[in-house]
Amino acid sequence: MKSPRAIRFFTIASIAIVGISAISWAGLGRITAAIPRVDAFSGLDNRPKKESSAVNYLIVGSDTREGLSREEIKRLRVGGTDVAAGKRSDTMLLIHISKKRDKAAIISIPRDSYALIPEHNNSQGKLIPASYSKINSAYNWGGAPLLIETFESMSDLRIDHYVELNFVGFVRMVDALGGVEICTKRDINDPKSHLTLPAGTHVLDGVDSLKFVRSRKLSVIGTGYLGATHAAAMSSLGFEVVGVDVDPNKIALLNQGKVPFYEPGLEDLLLAEVKSGRLTFTTDFSQISDCDVHFICVGTPQKKDGLAADLTFVDASIASVAPHAKAGSLIVGKSTVPVGTADRLANALRQVNERVELAWNPEFLREGFAVEDTLRPNRLVVGVTSDRAEEILKEVYASLLKDGVPWIRADLPTAELVKVAANSFLATKISFINAMAEICEASGGDVTVLAKAIGYDPRIGSRFLQAGIGFGGGCLPKDIRAFMARSEELGAKQSLEFLREIDSINLRARARVIDLVRADLGQDLKGKKIAVLGAAFKPDSDDVRDSPALDIAVQLNQAGASVRVHDPKAIEPARARFAHLDFSESIEGCISGADVILHLTEWKIYREINPSEIKSQVNQAIIIDGRNALDRDLWVKAGWKFRALGRA
Repeated sequence: MKSPRAIRFFTIASIAIVGISAISWAGLGRITAAIPRVDAFSGLDNRPKKESSAVNYLIVGSDTREGLSREEIKRLRVGGTDVAAGKRSDTMLLIHISKKRDKAAIISIPRDSYALIPEHNNSQGKLIPASYSKINSAYNWGGAPLLIETFESMSDLRIDHYVELNFVGFVRMVDALGGVEICTKRDINDPKSHLTLPAGTHVLDGVDSLKFVRSRKLSVIGTGYLGATHAAAMSSLGFEVVGVDVDPNKIALLNQGKVPFYEPGLEDLLLAEVKSGRLTFTTDFSQISDCDVHFICVGTPQKKDGLAADLTFVDASIASVAPHAKAGSLIVGKSTVPVGTADRLANALRQVNERVELAWNPEFLREGFAVEDTLRPNRLVVGVTSDRAEEILKEVYASLLKDGVPWIRADLPTAELVKVAANSFLATKISFINAMAEICEASGGDVTVLAKAIGYDPRIGSRFLQAGIGFGGGCLPKDIRAFMARSEELGAKQSLEFLREIDSINLRARARVIDLVRADLGQDLKGKKIAVLGAAFKPDSDDVRDSPALDIAVQLNQAGASVRVHDPKAIEPARARFAHLDFSESIEGCISGADVILHLTEWKIYREINPSEIKSQVNQAIIIDGRNALDRDLWVKAGWKFRALGRA
């Protein structure tokens, strides 16, 4: 029998998940029965029997998708780090179940705990003497058999059952058991695991239990709109996150909990995560060396000399991460890239760091809803080349998967195509209804009624059928153009020729607003005062990239009109790009003395304008609704001339 000191070491080594819990024996049986058998006791059949008043399950969480085969165990005994990196033990739980099957002690043993690894033979048959090392070294050197022998030697407990789970399996196991009941004599306030518990007894679900025993550290490369949102959201899920950017001014701002752009709810979330200590930002790439997963979230703008995407920032990010990424870590692209980019990057990565893997996990964020779309996505798509990469990403997104978010595994090219295909479809739907608006104007129809009628068809749906001045921003326009350019490179140019007309219809919608202005004010616009309501490309954002509203304002200004622009959030970004335009901080200042008002971004505050109250402030009561979002009857009743795209 081991001394009491050895047993005390065993419990002290745990992370305090030591408690008595009512446990469902049948539930445990259902979970473990589904786990592929692991030849864990090979070579241990002659071990001495130990009397025990309980049944002991050793639960090992690893990066494997399935249980190890005998052949894999033999490979593990090589002891090389390359092999161990893909088949390592990360989390260990001992479930000590009473023979009455009504209660259990659940003990977690960190992989960093030191233990006496028994002597064993390496793959060449050489006897390796016993030595103290981290306990997961036993798994790396000799697989499950040596790990079991190490446990039994240090704890004087007999392991009766061995189960190997991936992390999603661990979460589901704990949930199937009704949770883990823990008893703590002190308050727990661990900002790194995002878990706060007062002293006492608590029942933790699978996700919170996982936070105790394992939490990967993440890096996010690029801290713009996508990167800052992803970093804050991942931190809020309990991960330690380091954001990296080459812009020191942006990093300084983010470390103060301030966001350099407007996105509803993001600044509050980011500030809370920075204060928690889980989220930090830096310009130093060496700070990511201990991270397990690296998300690439940099921009891919359109090239200045063509339609193709500029991958300069993506290539630079991979080149900067590769030298610092530790063995076994995963680089995950989230940026929108042309199909084939990931394969090219994976090949380049192998030349620099062959012990790091590449995956692709496209983002589907809507500006104005970015936090919601990150924490409650409508699907998760991952492009991977191995089961291990998929399991790492399942661990990262475990709490989202637990809530039922659909999980789609794809190869790298398909994952890349999903994002550009989705954006192309949305652009097509928007331009389709704008094409119908042109027909309605020519025939005397009403596009709003047409859209409502066809939207009831479940095969079509009503979303994105609002005719107006078209789409803009930093995604749809450049993504469909890059998609066309890539299809030509692949020799499939004709397959996406229709996108050229989609792009053309989109740009025509802007020109048609200017035609309506000239129809009301005359062809010569010199000296005419035009009020533009909206500068951002969409509401709830300050993004003015390829903004249809600003494009129209600039064209009117170039035609000699006196243009004044208002936006509740985007004035400063707009002024930085178009300093020659006149901007107003208030709606009243913008419309004062105007000959025509253009409603070009559908902010809520514009829909709430009382047309009767502002009529006296303008020179001519003319409004052009470029978004078909205003109440036409209300404005007409107030004495306004109301014009809109696609409505006679």
